[in-house]
Amino acid sequence: MSSSNQTHFEWFSVPCQFDIDLRELRTTYLELQKQLHPDKSAGESELDQNTAVRLNTKLNDAYDKLKDPVKRAIYLLELQGIEYDPDRQTQNDPIYLMQQLEIREELGDLTADDPKLDSHLDKFRSLALAQLEQYSEEFRMAQTKNDWPLACAAIGRMMFANKLTRDVNEREEQLLDL
Repeated sequence: MSSSNQTHFEWFSVPCQFDIDLRELRTTYLELQKQLHPDKSAGESELDQNTAVRLNTKLNDAYDKLKDPVKRAIYLLELQGIEYDPDRQTQNDPIYLMQQLEIREELGDLTADDPKLDSHLDKFRSLALAQLEQYSEEFRMAQTKNDWPLACAAIGRMMFANKLTRDVNEREEQLLDL
């Protein structure tokens, strides 16, 4: 069981770093889920049942934070005492922002009757994945150097890459009327 002073990384027995083995994380999560599932405390006191629900909720939240690279990066900052507020973070690079706008415009210009629609959508998905990998690497480097402003900027860009993936999926649904 997790104590309140244990980090999510310690709870899942994975190294406290950005790069973690997601299969190992999932395996440990499923094992803990079996141990801590609230159904196990069905015949127990109300206090024990409530504790089981709280622990299970904490387990799910911890797993959610560690499996997602953006949330994991933000959590790593939190462990350093650095608050990352996505609503207060801005991208100070106008060239980068223009590139992001142009990508979104290109995506918006796609039409359902385009014979190469699938390949265009795949191109955008590949771009989003490449960006996520690039900005994840930027975060790793910044974290290694304890360069927290650069780490925060990298997280913001990772969020842009994730949003691009969502935008591509939404655009595909619009165009194919899914």
